[in-house]
Amino acid sequence: MKIAILTQPLHSNYGGILQAYALQTVLKREGHDVITVNRLKGYPSFKQLLYRCGSFCKCVIRRYVKDDYRYVICNPFKKGDYLVHSEPDYDNSLVDDFVVNNIKLSVPIYSTRNLRKFIKHNHIDCIVVGSDQVWREVYSPWITNYFLDFLDKESNIKRYAYAASFGVEDNAISMHNVEKCSKLLRLFDAISVREHSAKNYLKRTFGCDKEVPIVLDPTLLLPATAYFSLIKQEDISDSGVVSYILDNDSEKDFIVSDVAKIIGKRQTRLTTKPMETRRLVSVSKWLSSIAYADFVVTDSFHGCVFSIIFKKKFIAIGNKVRGLDRFHTLLSSFDLSNRLVLSKDEYLKKANKLMEEIDYDKVAELYDQLRGLSLNFIKDI
Repeated sequence: MKIAILTQPLHSNYGGILQAYALQTVLKREGHDVITVNRLKGYPSFKQLLYRCGSFCKCVIRRYVKDDYRYVICNPFKKGDYLVHSEPDYDNSLVDDFVVNNIKLSVPIYSTRNLRKFIKHNHIDCIVVGSDQVWREVYSPWITNYFLDFLDKESNIKRYAYAASFGVEDNAISMHNVEKCSKLLRLFDAISVREHSAKNYLKRTFGCDKEVPIVLDPTLLLPATAYFSLIKQEDISDSGVVSYILDNDSEKDFIVSDVAKIIGKRQTRLTTKPMETRRLVSVSKWLSSIAYADFVVTDSFHGCVFSIIFKKKFIAIGNKVRGLDRFHTLLSSFDLSNRLVLSKDEYLKKANKLMEEIDYDKVAELYDQLRGLSLNFIKDI
């Protein structure tokens, strides 16, 4: 069967890229011909354009009248995101190389019309929507596309959602889009989600009466050996205490430094915003850093995922802005809820326990059960 995967744009998000790689790999191993749709943000809608024009005028006044050079003048008609503040440029070339060499990606698609053409011209039999925050409107190029609005109601193309995630517990989709997305969701052949809150949200807000299982994030479908095979020899080294922090602050800095002091190992900092080099490390280096770490401290969902895959001692710092239920569902599934802290004070209270070894034999038993259930959903496709 020819399958198209619809996921969020693959930029500098290591977790997002690896979940796309994993889902494509698993489906290919099932014997399918798989391609990941490179859906990107296109030109703004009329309403967005009006907002952008208003913002453009404000930026001109702030920059040239009030001499506030933090603001930049951005073309309101440009594709993609519209920025009003200057941001540093980062070199993503090493990350992009991984995508080019390891993920079968379509040509860039910027509109619903072109997406419809792509599906038709490539004779797609099935579309799988998944997984990482695919149903979170603020991150989406066009949210209704991720409920397959480009397919006719009578289309014979199979519609699936694998480990679909809203990322947050509520208000992931604006109310004016909920009704349309609800109608489109009823046309899906099968739906699975990644978090408990997603299941509740679908029932409460979308009126979804389908059976919706909770399955593993795609990255957890592949064994550790699959990721070790992606690590290049020159990237292997002892990385000590690894921090992968998406939203940095003083409390998180304290936790990382304190763990390094207790462990007596150097720190390795992984980030999507490297201020010194301005160059993101390769996916190989990112994986290697976690795989050969003595300890991992992270506020990233996928930072936790790969700590579990590589059987590392780790601390998960709850990231409320990016959604806490992802952490709760993941960690409770493996009986690792005690690895989660929400503050510096909570860390200090639990520090001794957090330094203890994790019983990965017990985790493995739960992991095998969950992976079996998740792979059964894939096999049913």
